[in-house]
Amino acid sequence: MTLFENPFYILGAAMTDDRRRLRFRYDEKSLLSSASYDDAFQTLVTPSRRLMAELCWLPGCEEAEIPSVLSNLQNAQNRRNAMLEDIIRLKSPAACIGELNQLLSLLPYIADSSIDSVLFEACRLFDLIDLDQLLETINANRRKAAMAAIANRADFEDAFFNYQSEVCSSLVNRIRGTAPYEYDNIIRRIASFGTSPVIDAVMRDYEYSVSDRLGRYENAVQESLKELERFFNKDERPALIEKIQLMATAWEAVIEPLRVYSEAMGSDSAIRDHENRMVNDLLCHTYDTLAAQGPDTQEIRLPLGRIIMRITPEKEKYRNLRQILKVQITAMESAELCRQQAAMAEYQRLAEEAWQNEQKRNDEESRKRAKEAAVRDRERIEKSKETEEAEIASYKARYEKMKAEEEASAKEAERKRAAEAAAQRAQERAAKKISLETERRMLQTELSNLKGLFSRKRRKQIEARISEINSELSTI
Repeated sequence: MTLFENPFYILGAAMTDDRRRLRFRYDEKSLLSSASYDDAFQTLVTPSRRLMAELCWLPGCEEAEIPSVLSNLQNAQNRRNAMLEDIIRLKSPAACIGELNQLLSLLPYIADSSIDSVLFEACRLFDLIDLDQLLETINANRRKAAMAAIANRADFEDAFFNYQSEVCSSLVNRIRGTAPYEYDNIIRRIASFGTSPVIDAVMRDYEYSVSDRLGRYENAVQESLKELERFFNKDERPALIEKIQLMATAWEAVIEPLRVYSEAMGSDSAIRDHENRMVNDLLCHTYDTLAAQGPDTQEIRLPLGRIIMRITPEKEKYRNLRQILKVQITAMESAELCRQQAAMAEYQRLAEEAWQNEQKRNDEESRKRAKEAAVRDRERIEKSKETEEAEIASYKARYEKMKAEEEASAKEAERKRAAEAAAQRAQERAAKKISLETERRMLQTELSNLKGLFSRKRRKQIEARISEINSELSTI
């Protein structure tokens, strides 16, 4: 029951309200025709039912403080990320139970990572509750409300036990709602906290919830051990040993919080059956069975002995077993070391022999490759000489051919230049002949046209020139 589910909150009543005042509040609220108001009223006016409501409310808290407490809780719930700091610390020493009820009202809104802190705080508050002072506070409020006081302390203690069970149940259910990995972390953190009603309830629930899981791990180990006893195929042994080791490790992780809790409470009742089955009935039984089969099973017994040593705690119950196993494991490890050293020496001898054989083969192959390379070199040299001579002859032939072609080209070029020069000279002579003939015709025409007394000198010049022209024409 949270504070907001409490009949005092539903009716808006105080713990000191008498029947007349409660009736007034009920009549005022019942106008809404809600069945919860009827039940709340009947709870508060019935002394036997009223006690649980009083325990789940805020006894010892001043009436002036209650509105601020409820308002603060509502604000924290609306934020959806409530924290322990949202709990208002009450002034009265008798109000520890009120702080615990605040914690329960915020429980659904607190993050999973803070649940272990919530559990520690709940344990602290339970330890601070003084039943005599709480009973006196409740009876004082009842006297003010003209209600029958709680005369029988046994009835009060029974009611408080029921309240305590309800608180523990709420905390257990909240822890169950966390993610699996967070749940395991919470259990590991609180296992060593010590004994308290809250821790006891949580660990009892954990013991019940993991019982089937531990049984599955033990059954899986049992099946693998049976196969290990039945088959001696060396290829199958590592897989079976690894499977047993994985199952034993998982089993140890689950049972470890129960071991820590059992040590804190001084009783191993929570783990006795599971430890006896896993250690004595399964692993040790198979270990002894293999030991009876002879020294050939040492390779299997050694990892089994190590598994038993790892999952058995160092306490009085397993001291003799661990001492015997330690001696046997040491002896087997020494024998295994000698075997491994012998195997390593044999491996090194075989490796050295193989290396020497490989070196011989490599030397033979190297000599063979050297001979083949020498033959190839001689053939290449002979072939290169023939090729060189052929290339030299070819170079000479090409050189002679190129030289003849160059000489022919030079002669042809000389012939062409001579022909061109002759042609040019012929052209020059023809042009000169034409020029002289043209000049001669012009002079003859001028000479035939000369008349008069003063043309003698010119006639002589023309005739002289014509004579020179004829001389030049005769030489062309």
